[in-house]
Amino acid sequence: MYRLIVSDYDGTLNINEKPLSNQFFIKLNNLSNRGSIFALASGRPYNQLKKLFFKVSNSIVFVADDGAQVMYKNCLLYKKTLQMNDAKALCGFAIENGFTAICALREENRSVKKEQLSLPFFLSADIFKIIIIKDGKNAQAIKEFASELNVRVCYEDETYLEFCHKDANKGEAVKKLMEKFNISQMQTVIFGDGINDILMLKLTKNRFFPPNAHKEVFDVGGTVINDVEKYIIGLN
Repeated sequence: MYRLIVSDYDGTLNINEKPLSNQFFIKLNNLSNRGSIFALASGRPYNQLKKLFFKVSNSIVFVADDGAQVMYKNCLLYKKTLQMNDAKALCGFAIENGFTAICALREENRSVKKEQLSLPFFLSADIFKIIIIKDGKNAQAIKEFASELNVRVCYEDETYLEFCHKDANKGEAVKKLMEKFNISQMQTVIFGDGINDILMLKLTKNRFFPPNAHKEVFDVGGTVINDVEKYIIGLN
């Protein structure tokens, strides 16, 4: 019996926006009742994940914001937040260059105004990510500026960039979770499909990924399964 079951969401559990079955949520509650822990590991923010998994939000662990925070039963187990000076510098550079800057907090996202940057406290909450909206502009200068700070690009597409603390990642967050509950590698199973899942997949030999996984995930080694949701439902 696995004591810790960890799964990425998008591309692993969430395939083509197909809704998860009620049977799956029943399984997650059953895992909790028998003393096992299910952890949802995602680049998405905690507040969004909590809404998606509201049926089991008090039974599972949320490894949110690419590992920047770990929440369990509304309690913070671990965090790796952006340093305030780095957050202000990055937001300031983005705004000065005509970009929109948004800070991702625990329960909300908050747009940053230029005048806020002069306030001593800036924001009174933990900042887990900074989202820079490209607005059709080239964002290379922002990435070069960020490389001088204690931040890293954790996601990028045509419309926006996401930055988190350089040491925030799913692997470190899941490792802290294993240490807190005294769970060994052999007692852990991990599912993932993306590059940001590699560090956590390496924490155990019990690693699985769907056929659509990134090539670098295949290079790590593991077992390919066609339906992660169905596999978890069938776990004993």
